[in-house]
Amino acid sequence: MSQTLEKYTYDDFGNQTGKETYEVNMDAMKNAKTKDMCNIYDTANRL
Repeated sequence: MSQTLEKYTYDDFGNQTGKETYEVNMDAMKNAKTKDMCNIYDTANRL
């Protein structure tokens, strides 16, 4: 049995700047990072 967990990070303006996705194996109690995404915003607060 496995479960996916997601962790989000935000900048001071409330923009989502990152997302880490983890796959957790509940039977073995092990986890592994499966995805790491990063958003960059310019000075005009645009993605």
